[in-house]
Amino acid sequence: MKKPNDAAGQAKGGGSTRNRRAIFGERKAITLRMTTELNERLIAYCDSVSTAANTYVNALIDSALSRSDPAAKALKRPAPRSEPKIIVSIRMDPELHERLNTYCESAETSANAFVCGLIQKDLRQRGI
Repeated sequence: MKKPNDAAGQAKGGGSTRNRRAIFGERKAITLRMTTELNERLIAYCDSVSTAANTYVNALIDSALSRSDPAAKALKRPAPRSEPKIIVSIRMDPELHERLNTYCESAETSANAFVCGLIQKDLRQRGI
């Protein structure tokens, strides 16, 4: 299997049988830099509730942006750059991606700080 399409050719029926929403190909990605500790807590929580981390983070973002004041200024900033980071890619539908970017520009914060802050706050509230 050295060619890019070898795996698809060997799959039963000649391709993937995974059902994907029509929006899958149009999704936008954001890259988060988070501490190893935050990543471990995130994965532990997602494993405990049997949900994908991408789904959990998308729901957090959507929920925060649906409120009249997401309170970006009150969110705890990520740890300083001297601490090692894990890079995580989150895919989201284009509309949510646009809402996130618009909010972060108006709040004068980075998407990374906002999303990592949301994750930290939510996990802390859940006692994780």
